[in-house]
Amino acid sequence: MRFLSYLLLVMMAEVVLTKLPEFTDPVIIVGVVWLVSLLHLRQYTTAQMLFLLKVKRIWVVTAKRHQAE
Repeated sequence: MRFLSYLLLVMMAEVVLTKLPEFTDPVIIVGVVWLVSLLHLRQYTTAQMLFLLKVKRIWVVTAKRHQAE
C-alpha cells in the first residue's frame, strides 16, 4: 500500500513539474515533494530510488527545454 501511494506521489510530482509555468523553479518543487515523501515513508526505499531516477529524467528534459529557448 505504501508503494502504491508513493508511486501516486511520483506521478503527481511529474504532472506538477511539467504543467507549471516556466518561471517556477523545479528545484523547489522537487525539494518539497522529496521532504513530503520522507515524512510519509520515514525510511529510504526502492520507491525513493525510482523517484530520484524519475526526477533526474524530468530535470534533463527541463534543462534541454530551457537551453532550446
